[in-house]
Amino acid sequence: MSLPWFAFHIGAYVKDTMRLTTEGHGAYLLLMLDYYATEQAPPDDDDVLAAICKMPIELWQTRYRKVLAPFFTIESGFWRHERIEKEIVERGSKLASSHARAKAGGDAYARKIALQKASSRPQADHKPHQTQKPASSRLEAEPQASPEAGSKKAHLHLHIDSLSTESDRDAIEEEEGTGDLENVGTPIDPNFKLDENQLAVCKFDGATPEIIAAEVAGFIDHHLASNSFSHDWDATWRGRWRRWKEYTTKQAEAIERKRQREEKLPARVEVNKTIDYDNLVEHFKRGIPWPRGIGPDPDSPACKAPPEILIKYGFRKDPVS
Repeated sequence: MSLPWFAFHIGAYVKDTMRLTTEGHGAYLLLMLDYYATEQAPPDDDDVLAAICKMPIELWQTRYRKVLAPFFTIESGFWRHERIEKEIVERGSKLASSHARAKAGGDAYARKIALQKASSRPQADHKPHQTQKPASSRLEAEPQASPEAGSKKAHLHLHIDSLSTESDRDAIEEEEGTGDLENVGTPIDPNFKLDENQLAVCKFDGATPEIIAAEVAGFIDHHLASNSFSHDWDATWRGRWRRWKEYTTKQAEAIERKRQREEKLPARVEVNKTIDYDNLVEHFKRGIPWPRGIGPDPDSPACKAPPEILIKYGFRKDPVS
């Protein structure tokens, strides 16, 4: 996915490109835009680079290749740019963090709603025509063997299954806070397993036993950690598997598109990568800045230019003289 926007460091750009012509500026900006749009360094192929810069191959090879090469690091067959590479990596990291925060927020909200449903108390369904007394009234009306036994019986914990009427059960459910659990569903079984039909579907979709086992384990771990509830965990699993299939299909299509693009690229042209130190040292003598990426300038003892060229332009003393 290409970056929808990128930071343009105006001061740094102007400082580094003061010696470029109008055509050189256009070629450099087009190379940068292609880099951001594809999130890949352009290949060290003169035909491709000239096409990106929208100029004839002869003009690129004879003039602008050597002008723009110092702005990049040419290695492993690609023109790499340190700042662009860094911004692409940082942008990907920010997107991943944003997605993680959004997912965490969604999970937290889902847990909050589930807990609210579980803790809410449903209103008892009062029916006007029912005249049956509540369970507590019947207990008080029953004969007691002794005052002590009657006192203990009046405070016994009543179980829902032991009550004979629906209104009695609703009253106890409301008191114990269990009446709304049916609306929430049940938590996932830590031993959740796929049946034969589900396994057959996964295998038909191209998943290996290792992938299936990993997806099931991730499914269980996610819902245990999220404290999720569901009325039908098989249906919840089908939704997860449908998303897995859509994701793998898109990945396969992206790989195929990349392969087709690579097949359409022209064969890499071998070019002469020898640095023209004579021309560069002459320009430096005239006050033109020393290009980046080829080491220290001629004023430095560590300059990589041949000694005879440095002597020729007065940056070194001739040992013979």
